[in-house]
Amino acid sequence: MLGVNQSDFMSYMSALKSNYRKGVHRMEAILSNPTHAKEFAANLGGVSVVLGVPVNLPDRNSDKLLELLLGSEVADNAVETWLHQFYEFTDWDDLLSDSARCQEMANNPLIWRAAGGSKLAVGKSIATLAGLSCSAYKDIDAVAASSTAMAAVAASSTAMAAVAASSTAMAAIIANACAPRLNAVVTSSTAMAAVAASSTAMAAIIAATRYAAVPSTAMTAIIANAPPLMR
Repeated sequence: MLGVNQSDFMSYMSALKSNYRKGVHRMEAILSNPTHAKEFAANLGGVSVVLGVPVNLPDRNSDKLLELLLGSEVADNAVETWLHQFYEFTDWDDLLSDSARCQEMANNPLIWRAAGGSKLAVGKSIATLAGLSCSAYKDIDAVAASSTAMAAVAASSTAMAAVAASSTAMAAIIANACAPRLNAVVTSSTAMAAVAASSTAMAAIIAATRYAAVPSTAMTAIIANAPPLMR
């Protein structure tokens, strides 16, 4: 007999996966209604249909559903609900104040795809990995906006590897690409090596450049300080 979570999973699987276009439209409808969105984000079976798709086995609409959920107002709540099946924690700071746990999450492609897509989760994780207190930062935007935080992140190979593996983290840093925060990253061989080694990071930079999200001065600095293979 199916448990509650399994039953919910099967129901949402049918609603979101039985038809590519209708599944996407149903997700858009759920997320556009605050009450439904909140209920969905709190439902382990439902969020597992979107966040739990094996990284190496995407289906026809898995990427679009993931994009919609992680780009929504309930992204942090959905990721929190999903992570409770892996870890016992009372709140975000309880979960992400442990550097070993953050490293474990960052090393797991399935978990980091979700946690790295949540501004709150990735921001607090990056802060902890950089040796900072995660409780001092609301999300990745707060980390990216802090010169002190960015200096610590740029100096940490562990933190920068996690940043480079998250398009959400990279986008936040690029969006805050101004001196001295930018200088902390581009003048750090540790930081630039992590960026150059990550296809996710490179894709984020290329996308930002394409849509003029990065000022020309910022791109000049990135290119000037990039490892040879990145130029």
